[in-house]
Amino acid sequence: MFQDTTPRFWYLLNFGTGYVVSFFAFCFYMATRMTIHFSKIVHFIWNWQTLIAGLIALLGAWLTVKAVKKQILENRNAIDIQILETRNLDEDMRERKEYADRAAMPSALVDILEYLRKNLLGHKMIHIGTAPPMPAYPSAAVETIRTCLETTPRNRREPLRHLIVKLQVIHSRLESSIAGMAPGATTPNTE
Repeated sequence: MFQDTTPRFWYLLNFGTGYVVSFFAFCFYMATRMTIHFSKIVHFIWNWQTLIAGLIALLGAWLTVKAVKKQILENRNAIDIQILETRNLDEDMRERKEYADRAAMPSALVDILEYLRKNLLGHKMIHIGTAPPMPAYPSAAVETIRTCLETTPRNRREPLRHLIVKLQVIHSRLESSIAGMAPGATTPNTE
């Protein structure tokens, strides 16, 4: 029945009980000393009991609404704190991922530069009439850059996207130039 058994609880229970007992003792004293006035009070309460009960009900409803509003406000504050913490965690996770992706970027750019060097050498060989070997497309480096695109802020995405597009164009041009050469020929096929 009494789940909260702290000393404060028992103090308040005894204090409250004392007030209630004192109130009834006072009422009894008043009833015995002033029977005329007491009968008027009882008559007033009897005649206006519906209104008095309604006012007490309104007071109880107001106190209930006040307590519910306080609880709703506390819950909203707790939810807002959780949302803020979640956003902070998400932002922190995104920043860590971006940092890790950007750490892998120099290696990917070195691979792309090596591919472009081989591609340029291939175009020079085609220009002098020799069929070059097709350099391997740096798909791992491109995938690293694509991963960086996922976490990079919008204002820094365009140069990376442009790099991937140009790399694909350069690869396609070399591939079509090599395919345009006759097998075993040293000059490009013009048919």
